[in-house]
Amino acid sequence: MEKVNENKIDEDENMEPKASSSSAEKILKETEKLSKTISMTSKKLRSSSRLTKESEEVTKSKELEMEEEEVEISSPGEPCEVSATSSSITLAWEPPKQGYENIEYYEVKYRENGRKRKRWTSCFTDDRKETFTINDLIGDTKYEFKVRAIMEGEVEGPFSETSNAMKTRFSLAKQIASQYETIKISHGPPIVYKVPVREILGARNRATMTRKCIFGQPDPSAMEKTIMMVGATGAGKSTLIDGMINYITDVSWEDDFRFSIIDLMEDELKKKGNEANSQTEWITSYTVNHKSGSPVDYTLNIIDTPGFGDTRGLQRDKKIVDQIRGFFETPGENGVTGIDAVCFVTQAPLARLTPPQKYIFDAILSVFGADIASNIFVLITFADGHDPPVRAALEEAKVPFAKSFKFNNSALFSSTADAEEVVFGKMFWSMGKESFKKFFDELGRVEQRSLWMTNKVLQLRQRLEATIQGLQPQIEEGLNQLNTIRQEQEVLRRHKAEIEANKNFTYEVEEIHAYQEPTDPGTFITNCLKCNRTCHYPCRIPDDDGKKRCLSIDPNVLTCMVCPQRCHWSLHKNNDFRYVTYTMKIQKTYEQLKEKYNVAQDQERKTRDVLMKVKESFREMGKQVTKNVSDVRRCINQLNEIALRPNPLTDLDYINILIENEKNEKKYGWESRVELYQKARKEAELVKKAGEQDFSPWEDVDDVLQDE
Repeated sequence: MEKVNENKIDEDENMEPKASSSSAEKILKETEKLSKTISMTSKKLRSSSRLTKESEEVTKSKELEMEEEEVEISSPGEPCEVSATSSSITLAWEPPKQGYENIEYYEVKYRENGRKRKRWTSCFTDDRKETFTINDLIGDTKYEFKVRAIMEGEVEGPFSETSNAMKTRFSLAKQIASQYETIKISHGPPIVYKVPVREILGARNRATMTRKCIFGQPDPSAMEKTIMMVGATGAGKSTLIDGMINYITDVSWEDDFRFSIIDLMEDELKKKGNEANSQTEWITSYTVNHKSGSPVDYTLNIIDTPGFGDTRGLQRDKKIVDQIRGFFETPGENGVTGIDAVCFVTQAPLARLTPPQKYIFDAILSVFGADIASNIFVLITFADGHDPPVRAALEEAKVPFAKSFKFNNSALFSSTADAEEVVFGKMFWSMGKESFKKFFDELGRVEQRSLWMTNKVLQLRQRLEATIQGLQPQIEEGLNQLNTIRQEQEVLRRHKAEIEANKNFTYEVEEIHAYQEPTDPGTFITNCLKCNRTCHYPCRIPDDDGKKRCLSIDPNVLTCMVCPQRCHWSLHKNNDFRYVTYTMKIQKTYEQLKEKYNVAQDQERKTRDVLMKVKESFREMGKQVTKNVSDVRRCINQLNEIALRPNPLTDLDYINILIENEKNEKKYGWESRVELYQKARKEAELVKKAGEQDFSPWEDVDDVLQDE
C-alpha cells in the first residue's frame, strides 16, 4: 500500500503545477491520507497478532482437555470365557467405567499360555460390543487374552488385566493325527497325513470301475448326506475333497499338519501329474462317518468322479457316463439310492464358456433327471474376494444351479513356516473355512432326491445309443441290399433265356462283408455268434451269462434289437474283437442266387418267384428298421420330458462347432478327436431324422419292391 502511495506522489510531482498554493494543498491532503493508511495497517497487524495468540491458547486448551479425557478412560474388565470349541474361544468383558461414550471398537490380543516370549496376536471387533470369538486356534491348547478400547481418532485406551488361562476343547484333528501318525504323504511343513480309509472289496466293480471306501465307525444316530462331485479335468475336484476332509475333521490353520483322503488305484497313480488327462479313473464313494468334535453333524458320502473333457475325447466321456449309470444301478449298500447335491466344480476365472467348456457342462447335466435342478450346487475353485466371472458365464449359458460357493484351496497345503505364504495363506484359509461352513449348513437343509428319474434318463440314453449303433449298419445294409435287388433284378431279366433253358451263368454284385478288429484291453463288447455282427460297443457287461442285461437286448422278450433275425440273448458273447463292415464286388452264379433265396427246383423256370424271394428278404429287414426307428423316436420324446439337459452329441450345430474348434486350435490329438466328432455327427444326423414322423430310411424303394 505504501508503495502505491509513493508512486502516486511521484506521479503528482511530475505534473505541471497550476499554482504553488494548489500544489501545497494537494501534498498536504496526500500526506494525511498516507498517515491514516499507515495507522489502519498498524491496527490490523496488532489485531492479527492478538487472534493468533488466542488461537494458540484455544488449541493448547483442547489438547489439555484431550489429555484429561485420555486419563479419564479406564481399562475394560478382564476377559472371561463364554464358550469354547476345539478351534475357537468366545470371550466377554465388562466395558470401561470411564469414557465408554467415546469407544468405537475393541482390540483383543491373545497368545498361548505359558509362552511369554511368543508375540501377541491382535484381532479387532466390528463394534463396541463386549463379546468376541477368536477362531483358528489349536485344539486342546491353553490361551491367555487381554483387551483394550479404541476411541475416536484411533486413540488407544489402556489394556485390561491379562486373563486366566482358557483352554480350547478336545481336538478331533489332533486325535486322528496321533492315531495315524505313521501314514505320511509329506513331511511338510505342514505334515500331510493320509486318512486311513477301508475299502469294501465286495463293492468293487472292475467292469464299471466303481468302488466304495469308509472312514471311521458308523454312527447310527447321525443323519446321512450324499454329494456327487462332477466337473472338467483340472477343475480341482480332488483338492476340494481334501479341503472338505480338513474342515470335517476340524483342522486349524495353526495346526502343523493336514489330511488327504483321495485314495488312488495303481492305474491312477501312474497318471499322477498328467494335467491333460483326468487323474481319477474310478468312481469312488468316500463315506466319512460322523465323529464327535466335528463341525459337521452328519455322515457324508462323497462320490468322486473322473473329469470330463480330457484329451481322450468322446469315447472317454461316454465311458464316464456308463460308469455313473452302473454305480447308480448297483443295488443295496454297494450302490447309492439317493443324492442330496450334485456339486459342479468349476474354476473362477472362466469369464466366457468356450465350445468345449460348454460341451462339458451340457454333457454332465444331460446325465441327470430334471428333478435334480434344485439340488445342483456350483463350487467355484481358484476364487478370490471378488465376484467370480464364471458365475455370470454360467448364467449366460443357462446352466441351472440352486446356489454357488467360493473356495480357494491354495492355502490347504501351503507352508506355515514361510512368512510370505502365511499372510495370504491364513486369509484364504479363513475364507475357505467360512465357505465350507455355508456349504455344509446348506447341505444339511436340502431335501434328498431319488435317483429314479436320473436312472431312467441314463437307461434311455444308453438305449438310444445302442439302437442308433445298430440302426446305422442296418440302414447301410438295407441300402446295399436295395442295390443288390436292382442288380439281381436286372440279371434275371437279362438272362431270362438262360434261366428258361435251365443254364447256369455268372454275374457281379456288391456285397457287405465284415472283418474282426481287435478291441482295447479292458473293453467289453456284445457280439452275435449267429449273425457275426457287433450289437453293442462298448458294453459294460463283461460276463457272457449277464448279456441279457446288455442294452441291445429287449428286456421284455430277451431278444436282440440289433440283429436282423432278433436273435436270443444267449447267442451273444463278449469277445476281444468287434465286427467292422465293408463293401466289395464278388462274382456269383445263378445257382448261388437260387440257393440264397431258397428257390425250389420246380420253380427254377419262374423268375418272378425268385424276385419275390429277393423282395421278401428286404421287407423283413425293413420291418426291423422301422421298429428301431420307432424306438429311437420314443426314446427322444421321453428324454425331452425328463432329462435335465439334452445330450449335446445329438445336436448337429453343436457338433459342427466342436469340430471347427478342434481344427482351429489343433491341440495334441485333435485329428483323432475330429474323427470321433464326425462319427458322432453321423449318429446325430440319424437321431434327428429318426425323430421326424415322415422319416424314411431309404429313398425310391417302392419302384424296386413293386410286384411284377
